[in-house]
Amino acid sequence: MKLFLKKTHSINFDTLSDIPYFYSTFYQKKTNFFLSKTEKEILPLLARKDLKKTTRLLNKLPQNAPYGLKLLKLELALQQEDNKDTSFFEISIPFYAPSVLKAKYLYLKSLHNIYKTDLDQASKDLSLALKIFKKKNHLYECGLCYISLATIYKICGCFDITTTLLLEANKIFTPNFSFPQKRAEIKANLGLNELQYENYDNAILYLNEALDIAKTNNLTTTSSNIINWLALINLIQHKEDNALKILKKSDKTEPCPKHTLLFRHEMFARIYKQQNKLTSSLKHINQALDIATKLKNEREIFELNYLKAEIYFMKNNFLKSTQILNQLITQKHSPNAPYFKANAYTLLGLIAFEKNNFQRAKNLFNISLNLENSKSRTKAIAIDYNNLAEVSLKQKNIHQTLEYLNKALKNAQEINDAELISYLNQKISTLS
Repeated sequence: MKLFLKKTHSINFDTLSDIPYFYSTFYQKKTNFFLSKTEKEILPLLARKDLKKTTRLLNKLPQNAPYGLKLLKLELALQQEDNKDTSFFEISIPFYAPSVLKAKYLYLKSLHNIYKTDLDQASKDLSLALKIFKKKNHLYECGLCYISLATIYKICGCFDITTTLLLEANKIFTPNFSFPQKRAEIKANLGLNELQYENYDNAILYLNEALDIAKTNNLTTTSSNIINWLALINLIQHKEDNALKILKKSDKTEPCPKHTLLFRHEMFARIYKQQNKLTSSLKHINQALDIATKLKNEREIFELNYLKAEIYFMKNNFLKSTQILNQLITQKHSPNAPYFKANAYTLLGLIAFEKNNFQRAKNLFNISLNLENSKSRTKAIAIDYNNLAEVSLKQKNIHQTLEYLNKALKNAQEINDAELISYLNQKISTLS
């Protein structure tokens, strides 16, 4: 009688690669004996992070390809931030499919729903996926669910819950796995969460911890992203020279992905704007717009064009600024995306104000105010009331000016914006 050895060795997915990377507890546990022919071709490529070859193979899949391969194609697309093709989600998962693959589908669908800002459905899908992954002890995937749930709560402004979920994810990745990307991602997100509370020292501490992990493990993309965030914190604190120094130093490192480079050019543009170096700012805006257009990133295209309109406003080129703003207002955008057209109306109001067209300025500020009220953007509402007060003051209507200023103050107090509260109180006392 002849004895045979079972092929129980599984694919060793590289857990040290920079993002995007692939890992699957399901395929890690699955033996090669049970893999389909196409899976045997694709998974080793994923393990080696040969994304171009993998993508080519997956793009050749026939319409009737097995659901497992379609899930791999979907996951790879989302890792590369291709979120626009909703046809990917027209995958029929059979009832006999392993529960963890059903959970993986729910997890991937939730990422797309977060992108579309359908947060309620994303939360439901993630909660169900997490329940299945916990039951099957797929810890890596549990960690992914916690991180994505944290993203949802962050968008909703529930930063305490965001921190709790990130710490839960950290408990999973720190003792159990060698996934430096995830540990760096969690630390960085904890830092960005501290930024919401304006705890700048804590934010920098977390981001530096994340940067140490990334540099130690040669995660160049992650490092580049963290450096961009560190520069952002310095910009928020009005430390433009420090922010510029951080970005210029990072420019000497290895090339980074287009999304990271896009953010970097935007950061340069905003720093130069603060320093009143408007020509340099425009140069980086145009470079960023070129990348955003290639990536078909509508949100960034909107934001960058608005920033360009601000620059032209600062250069007193009101015609050019108005042309850009009118285009942003009339252009059709996805209703799910966070485009703040109210900002465009506010800037048009400021242009009208500078031209002493006070009635038009008032009308535009009121349009902006109505849009901000519909989105409950409290600080923006306070700014619009302040702008309306300025118009009333020019029209020598002191009673209405004070009325608007008090409404602005009430909104500023709601969010406890000390700087804005002090400014408004001083204006009110001067006029009273």
